[in-house]
Amino acid sequence: MKIQPYKTLNSPNESELKEKRSIFIAKAYPVCDQDDIKIFLKDIKKKYYDASHHCYAYRLNSGSSKFSDAGEPSGTAGIRILNAIEHYELQDCLVVVVRYFGGTKLGVGLLGKTYYSAAVKVLSESGIVTKKPYVHVDLKPAISSVDKLAHILTYNRIKIIETTYDSEVTIKCLIPFELVKHIKDKISEMFKGEVVFLTKDEIFYE
Repeated sequence: MKIQPYKTLNSPNESELKEKRSIFIAKAYPVCDQDDIKIFLKDIKKKYYDASHHCYAYRLNSGSSKFSDAGEPSGTAGIRILNAIEHYELQDCLVVVVRYFGGTKLGVGLLGKTYYSAAVKVLSESGIVTKKPYVHVDLKPAISSVDKLAHILTYNRIKIIETTYDSEVTIKCLIPFELVKHIKDKISEMFKGEVVFLTKDEIFYE
């Protein structure tokens, strides 16, 4: 997985497209992993149990992707849905297009175009957000340095998760991946070793 920002959906969305009496219901979801995908696909097949086809495609930030024609002619559905996801440069995204056959065959060319159009339509009407990578860091300052350190973190828009006062002070925070070295060097320079900087090696996307 590349540690860099990526685009995804901020919430599920649905749209509908009709072509020669066939109805195409497109549903788009933000997902995290294969488990999410399995749940959504199961729910859709249950809800639209009487549909002719349940075609889908997904693309994950881990690098994996998959598509299914679900009985439609090869190359007319799943890959076209994936093409739409790639057009918007989305990751951690699942798109399902449910088709109710209207009695008139569309032909391979028009069928592929319609699946692509259905997927594009739902994605164009969805909210797209950019998720940025953060590193979980624990800072352990001397008690006399807490306020000054907190001010520096706030000034640099560092996300402070929690501050605990036990036998020692620990400030848990999320630092943008690209700023970790800069913040670490700045803290080291300003506090002359009075602040312990512990990188937890955990990447969070927010």
